[in-house]
Amino acid sequence: MISSGKLNKGISKLQSDGKAVENATEIAEKFNSYFSSIADNLRSGLGNTPSDLSKLVNFVESCKDPDVVFSVPDITNAQVLQIIKGISPHKAAGIDKISARFLRIAAPILAPSIARLINMSFSTGTFPTRWKTASVTPLFKQGVASDPSNYRPISVLPVVSKVIERHMHNSLYAFLMDNNLLYYRQSGFRGMYSTETSLIKLVDELLFGLDNNRVCGMVLVDYRKAFDMVDHELLLRKLELYGVVNRELAWCHSYLLDRKQMVRVNGSESSEALMLHGVPQGSILGPLFFILFINDLPLYTSAQLDLYADDTTVTAFADVKNLANLSSSLNKSVSEIQLWASANKLPLNEDKTKVLTITGKRCVANINRSDIDVTVNGKQLCNVDCATLLGVEIDSKLSFNEHIEKVCKKLASRIAILRKIRACLPLKQRLHFYNSIIRPVMSYANVVWANCDKESVYRVLRLQKRAARVISNADRMTPSVALFNKLGWIPFYEQHKIDKCIIMYKRINGYLPNYLNEHLILNNKRHSRNTRYSSINAVCPKYRRESEGGRSFAVSATRLWNSIPIEIRKLESVACFKKTMFAKIFKEQQCLHHFII
Repeated sequence: MISSGKLNKGISKLQSDGKAVENATEIAEKFNSYFSSIADNLRSGLGNTPSDLSKLVNFVESCKDPDVVFSVPDITNAQVLQIIKGISPHKAAGIDKISARFLRIAAPILAPSIARLINMSFSTGTFPTRWKTASVTPLFKQGVASDPSNYRPISVLPVVSKVIERHMHNSLYAFLMDNNLLYYRQSGFRGMYSTETSLIKLVDELLFGLDNNRVCGMVLVDYRKAFDMVDHELLLRKLELYGVVNRELAWCHSYLLDRKQMVRVNGSESSEALMLHGVPQGSILGPLFFILFINDLPLYTSAQLDLYADDTTVTAFADVKNLANLSSSLNKSVSEIQLWASANKLPLNEDKTKVLTITGKRCVANINRSDIDVTVNGKQLCNVDCATLLGVEIDSKLSFNEHIEKVCKKLASRIAILRKIRACLPLKQRLHFYNSIIRPVMSYANVVWANCDKESVYRVLRLQKRAARVISNADRMTPSVALFNKLGWIPFYEQHKIDKCIIMYKRINGYLPNYLNEHLILNNKRHSRNTRYSSINAVCPKYRRESEGGRSFAVSATRLWNSIPIEIRKLESVACFKKTMFAKIFKEQQCLHHFII
């Protein structure tokens, strides 16, 4: 009803090889056969491009001494307890039927035994066999319900395996960070990094480029089943080059070897199928292994790449009058990526790889989009006016009109659902529905897209007002400010300002990725003289046009941050800062008769 994926109330029929299958066990077997053969079917169409890891060898040697290798420390009882405490009690149980809730309750008793088992696993370089089998549930996406290709496999691994995986993940990630081995613009599955930080950096570069009369060509690269296609032998070779050797490498090999899965449908189970490729879905280590697998891609291309796990964005800039260079640069970069992808057995999906030319509103008249011609394997990539990047609709004019249209449609549909069920819900549950289902639509990446025109901002505000009326069961004549005050809300555009200031607070206190630390400059980094507030004042970048550079996060957030009272900027924690900022805006709101954008 709300999610794009649909929960399976029961799969009554499946089409396989032109025949209808209705028996639950047979349906489970067909699903298991389909899911486990995806990688093999794709690999059969790949060439034999040899993998060249020489550049990766040189990169690793430039980052660390060859004698520096990774070793995983023994886990203590206290660490086991801490990791188990961090596991959600609502996590589904794996094939061993041990629930997360039971594990949390029994943790004080089981912790010593689990710690001994984990330490024995690392000392012998062997991962427990029974923890390698995943229970898979097919989740319907869209299309014909009887077609297995319209389902997404949701894998569940034994909960206890998450303890050993978390310890290995924490140790390996710390080693990679200590030796500066991860690509600095890889934002997926990393602490302090997010889709939001990646979008801020990229969109600011686009806006400043336009401000300097430079248009940008973007290629949004899509891979076919990237996580399922990871070659185990190649991954292990890369791990060894990064410094994972001896018992730790043997353990990683054991972790990947002989992985199995079984599918559950309508209460019936399939047999177990062997998974020869890919990183384990539903695991903790799988995402880290994947970003290590793709980590050397930037070494093999001259392009600027932004990565979020497998989402790869190529950007190239050129003067408005020199689009031939832009097309040439993009073709060269995509060709290099294609060569790396072939060597690493990650096939590109040419149909879903898009080309987007960022022209802004001012330069669009001077641009002919057909001049940007990018090809892969002899196939021309599709030029689009708008593309989805990390959940945000990026359009060629950077107006964000398409994204706001999408946001408004989602808000309207979810508010309509709330209107239908509000009679069954007390006020507390209506507010819970708003906070968990409606508000996230407005707040996701708003620091990127909410610097739009006032009319678009008002469209979103109008829907927030509608939500307040539905929750409060108020009529259209009730003043919105009074409703917001009663509910303890502030308008979304004020929350947008708080969210910007929180990011600036994180910048001041060192909680952001390096690429944003370099982008958001503090006074004490620009000037040699040390004044009283130089460490908490930010420098506003120079720009030419308010409609381009002036809309960037770096400019708008710096202005906001420097306008906040010093005593608030010096608060000791993010939570305290956020609470104080909200209280300040909410107090000022009490004096308003209507909202002013």
